[in-house]
Amino acid sequence: MFNSLFVLILCSMLFLPEQASSAGLPSVPPREVGLNYERFLHLDNLLRDYVERGELAGVIGVVARRGRIAHFFKHGVRDIASGKPLRDDSIFRIYSMTKPVASVAVMILWERGLFQLDDPVERYIPEFGKIKVIYPERGSNSLLEPENKITVKQLLTHTAALNYNYPEGSELQSRYRDLNARKHDLTLKQWTQHLAEFPVTHQPGTKWQYSSPSTDVLGYLVEVLSGQRFDVFLQQEIFEPLGMKDTGFHVPSEKVERFTAMYGPPAKAGEELTLLEGIDASRYTAGPATFFSGSGGLVSTAGDYIRFAQMMLNGGELDGTKILSRKTVELISANHLRPEMIPFGFNDPRLAYVTRGWGFGLGYAVLLDVPLHGMAGSIGTFKWAGAANTDHWIDPQEELIGLLLTQFMPNGHYPVDRQFRNIVYQAIAD
Repeated sequence: MFNSLFVLILCSMLFLPEQASSAGLPSVPPREVGLNYERFLHLDNLLRDYVERGELAGVIGVVARRGRIAHFFKHGVRDIASGKPLRDDSIFRIYSMTKPVASVAVMILWERGLFQLDDPVERYIPEFGKIKVIYPERGSNSLLEPENKITVKQLLTHTAALNYNYPEGSELQSRYRDLNARKHDLTLKQWTQHLAEFPVTHQPGTKWQYSSPSTDVLGYLVEVLSGQRFDVFLQQEIFEPLGMKDTGFHVPSEKVERFTAMYGPPAKAGEELTLLEGIDASRYTAGPATFFSGSGGLVSTAGDYIRFAQMMLNGGELDGTKILSRKTVELISANHLRPEMIPFGFNDPRLAYVTRGWGFGLGYAVLLDVPLHGMAGSIGTFKWAGAANTDHWIDPQEELIGLLLTQFMPNGHYPVDRQFRNIVYQAIAD
């Protein structure tokens, strides 16, 4: 009788249904989704070494394939001072990984017929009808009328010219920096109205330039079109339906224990990492936000963000909840840049690798040329990263998602994102 009971218990353990956890999706052994467990040891060693060398305080790496978590690695601490270890559900500043979320919010409203991509933004935000163009490099302060009106699509593709690279020491630069310094004391509406008073430095629609202001304006556009505050819209239309319970613009007191500190390189070789923003000193823990930045304002967890990414990989649906249609996701993840705009890039030469071989869609970079990119991947992969060395990519061809979370600035200081991606791809075993 004892032997029969033992066999029954053993069989029940072997055939337990997949269990969802704080990792966000059900977890399975890597071999069940065509990945090699032994090869993931290279990934574990890589990320552990970054922490043990004192280059990162803590790191989480997640790999999902075919809708299941195949590998979840975490190592290190949420903050060095306390020594408290990271948890599966530790909360990270995801900065620019907010941009895909904001873009999805906009496209939800597009699906409802509330605007067209080529609509001029001034139709919904009249202040943008006053935008002028200035050419500061010509030494002239004359303001010209734009040849093209700024469109919603240009905001989504970073081609709207909302980049304010004014000459160092100029009055315009001083005013623009002052506006940015005050943005968290303003609402999205107030900030957008002030932003529209500044001239842009090239003609809209003529080139790609990374533009956080564009995505913040998209947040206000959501408010105008939906009649809801941007944070409320995200909560009701994306976070609650997807079960993203820890994603938002604020870390409430009951969750502060899971929030992570932000670090930079040590001041001197051999010293500890430099604390850039502590947990208690962060604007995320100071109180509810008033400025809901679509370009970089969210905090999230590995489990929450992997669910958002899986929804996109699934063509807009997760666990029976539909956020977008499959055709809308295809539109989002297609390249929208004209050939003369590629390659697009950043001013920071350390980030040149980020955009080689990539085009840009509606809120995501889109891989067009694998050899030119110089890293493992598949054509059609779409991705974006955050300033604190957070990164994710979605590969529809391989049904694969990679997610990397840490809290270290500046981005590009270490090659951890490139190493992470290449190691994940070498684990594919089918």
